[in-house]
Amino acid sequence: MPFICQNGSSRPGDNGSCPSCYACMLKSDAAKNNAERVWGFTGVAQQYTRESQLVQTINNGSGASHIYLNERNFSPVPGHRYYARSTSGGDHFSGFGVDSSLIEPVTKAWTGVVCSIQRVSTGPSRILFSGPANRTVRATLTLHLSYDEAYTWPVSRVLYPGLSAYSDIAVIGNGDNVALVFENGDQTFADRISVALVPVSWIENKQTNH
Repeated sequence: MPFICQNGSSRPGDNGSCPSCYACMLKSDAAKNNAERVWGFTGVAQQYTRESQLVQTINNGSGASHIYLNERNFSPVPGHRYYARSTSGGDHFSGFGVDSSLIEPVTKAWTGVVCSIQRVSTGPSRILFSGPANRTVRATLTLHLSYDEAYTWPVSRVLYPGLSAYSDIAVIGNGDNVALVFENGDQTFADRISVALVPVSWIENKQTNH
């Protein structure tokens, strides 16, 4: 489960960044004999990260699960999502980087947003990401689709062109459709919370209505 291991706030000289912020994971083994689950901190992401979302990626080899962590960017150079990858089931993270294809807005009051990521299917492999794609305003909620375990995002489609911010994705049924709950509004990005039911075929531009 994604978590914030260490939070903080900007200080004079930080230029709006958060050097004390670190995203991480909480992990629990399956409970045995009806015992309570015990959760503990495991893999810690790179500096300047806060709210994060994760998805399990396909591992064609043996061993522990592979995890992709997508993170809110509070670095001195914000504006794109951070990521980290684990080949140890989230016990440790490596492969840190910035995804230049996933924009997140930077405004006078806010740096980044809480986005969402979900696996839609395994055959073919499809991972869906949602977030505002406007660089300076919390607006233009966009859906991005990856076919290669979140290394690239070749498909994108605007779901809501107006003011919009936080979002969350849920896969419905066999993965042909997703439900998206998201903040949006006419005066501010959080005037209301809406729910959209979206066929994945519409995201892939194979269907015109949703």
